[in-house]
Amino acid sequence: MNKKYTLNVQWTGERFEVKVPELGVSAFGATFDEAVENAHHAINAARLAALEAAKARHAQRRTVA
Repeated sequence: MNKKYTLNVQWTGERFEVKVPELGVSAFGATFDEAVENAHHAINAARLAALEAAKARHAQRRTVA
């Protein structure tokens, strides 16, 4: 599933900060490319956590009679 996310990139004076408002995650990097790569990892981690939470809710519904 391919989703599109907004990456808000800002130079803080010391590093780049990337915020992904759809997921509420932030990432940082010394370079623009590093910050975007770290944001990619943060997006994947957030999506994986959401998937695992959904699986846990589904499993809980199946075990409760």
